[in-house]
Amino acid sequence: MQNFTFAKKTKDLPSTSQSGFTMIEILVVVILIGVLSAIAAPGWLTFVNRQRVGSANERVLGSIQKAQSEAKTKKLTYSVSVRTKIIAGKSTPQIVVHPRATLAVDVPDAQWENLGEPGQILLGKNITSENSNSTTTTFSDSISAETLISFDYTGTLPNSKPETKLVSPPGLIIAVGIPLSSTSVGQKRCAMILTLLGTVSAAEGSSCP
Repeated sequence: MQNFTFAKKTKDLPSTSQSGFTMIEILVVVILIGVLSAIAAPGWLTFVNRQRVGSANERVLGSIQKAQSEAKTKKLTYSVSVRTKIIAGKSTPQIVVHPRATLAVDVPDAQWENLGEPGQILLGKNITSENSNSTTTTFSDSISAETLISFDYTGTLPNSKPETKLVSPPGLIIAVGIPLSSTSVGQKRCAMILTLLGTVSAAEGSSCP
């Protein structure tokens, strides 16, 4: 009888190795991310602010056009009024279109439209009283409810003061901007009425008087 001897074979197991990042590699990546963020952040902030100001100015333009349209359609005098309201602890500019027979202070809160998120937009104007202007546009984060512009039943600006030339240069201006302080802005846009016929136009930056 033959004796067979079986040799037990064992397979060589592959050697395992641990891989990862060194502290220096991690620091390099973090520094690169920081540098790229510092380069991109100003451009992104400029873009966001431009969008905010553009959106607010569109609301102002839309309100003026709506008041003019309502006046002609309903054969009544319609007005555009503004105010600032404290929301979440921050000043928020608001605008509303309403019949002139209703005083701005009596317009219900629900009808007022925000021109931006709290603290993001500063409101400016050169309108000293209804349909009357000065040559200087001033910005403020504290404006009581007041009527700025009114259109009569023909959609034009009524001249309630014959001795006063309405819409004298640079026109009736409602402006919006990114606040730098409670009275100054960076980026800005504005809506302007340049004629007694109620012609509305928009401008940006240094083109806003």
